Amino acid sequence: MVLSSKTIKNLVEDKSLIKPFDEDNLSSNSYDLTLADSEGTLELAPGESKLVVTKETVNLPLDIVAKTVSKSSFARLGVSIGDIGGHVDAGFRGQLTLLAVNLSNKPFKLSKTNKITQIVFLKSDQQTDTPYNGHYQDSVGKVNSWMKEK
Repeated sequence: MVLSSKTIKNLVEDKSLIKPFDEDNLSSNSYDLTLADSEGTLELAPGESKLVVTKETVNLPLDIVAKTVSKSSFARLGVSIGDIGGHVDAGFRGQLTLLAVNLSNKPFKLSKTNKITQIVFLKSDQQTDTPYNGHYQDSVGKVNSWMKEK
């Protein structure tokens, strides 16, 4: 079940679901995340990809999972932010490091004031007994993959 704006707001108040929280970023069934202040301006050449980090920290309860999805306005320009690897397990805490990809043939530029991706929250059928506790738990700032490049 996808959570409504009312439920998201209640979880922000009761469980610190999103910090900082800006009601202007709340939609009917999602929340718009923004670039971290440290990111400055995001510039992507055609075909380029970069890791970016959200300003917001998420704190998922044991019965809530999340998915990040591109803003449709960016998708229409051939830019994807948060679609690849955008699953967030129950129990995760921290800032989100996302992949931004310019699939178009034109340069793309985005300031830190822009909303970069949407996060959708889903209710699990029950609380997990194996909450997320991996490499990215309590992340602050951009976190590279735990996998070694060959």
